Amino acid sequence: MKNNTLLKVLSATAIFSAVAAIEAYDQDSFAFAAEDTPVVASNSTANSDANLTTTPDTTSTDNIHTTTPVSVPSASSTNNTTFKDYKNLKNGEYSIEASALNFNAEGTIPSMASAGLDNTKIKLIVEDGKYTVNVTFNPIKIGQNKGYLGNLKYYDGDKTHENRREITNGDFKDTKIIDNYTEKENDEYSETYRKKYPERHVYPKTFSYSVDKNKIDNNNQLETFTQVFVPVMDSILNGAGVQNMILTYNFNKLKPLHINTTENSDAKFVKLSVKDDTITTPKVRKNVDTIGKNHKRKQ
Repeated sequence: MKNNTLLKVLSATAIFSAVAAIEAYDQDSFAFAAEDTPVVASNSTANSDANLTTTPDTTSTDNIHTTTPVSVPSASSTNNTTFKDYKNLKNGEYSIEASALNFNAEGTIPSMASAGLDNTKIKLIVEDGKYTVNVTFNPIKIGQNKGYLGNLKYYDGDKTHENRREITNGDFKDTKIIDNYTEKENDEYSETYRKKYPERHVYPKTFSYSVDKNKIDNNNQLETFTQVFVPVMDSILNGAGVQNMILTYNFNKLKPLHINTTENSDAKFVKLSVKDDTITTPKVRKNVDTIGKNHKRKQ
């Protein structure tokens, strides 16, 4: 009965009276429920040049970072979509690029696992404000040896770049393995791997872990601290297979893969059907929703 209260209280005459009163006020006089942060589309050719920005290139074929200026694709070249706020993205999946860097060194010295990082398959998953990354690693080659990555852990505490060396092994958490290699995709170091992880029978391929969107810096970079296990290294020297690593995600390279455009169906909004659709302008629609929401609060 509560669901029909508004319709019972607001007869057709009352609704039209409310509409007339609403139109008499400025739209800004009403407080509406906050909408999702929009993904702003730019369809104007004239604006395409204005959307081009210059940023340091953080990737190269030899995994050594350069500072060669490159143009970030404009909105027109990325599905007509440009993001104004990387910390408030719409629900969906995005492609993104990352760099695997040496944990203890400063600058852009690559980690030993950097060569295995597959930037063509890295995804950012956004769901109700929570950010998760899916990271895929290919087999890596160290010297004359080739092997798979055995594990990836992540840190989600308050340590920053400046005091990251204070992070202990116990501070790292397990990621979620969402894809594995097959039993045939193996190497000669599998015994070393199974000795450390006896419950596993195949090498992991794709790892998933949550990231803190509030740590995205002014250059649109998100630095995360991780720990890897590389069996090939551990077979050479016991204990050498466990190494800390920095995974930095470059939001300047973010591209939408699938954006959830489902309309908010929150029950607090009024579903209003009016035959005479000439009065159901967006302004009126929002204001009637506000009346209904305030009415429900008084019940």
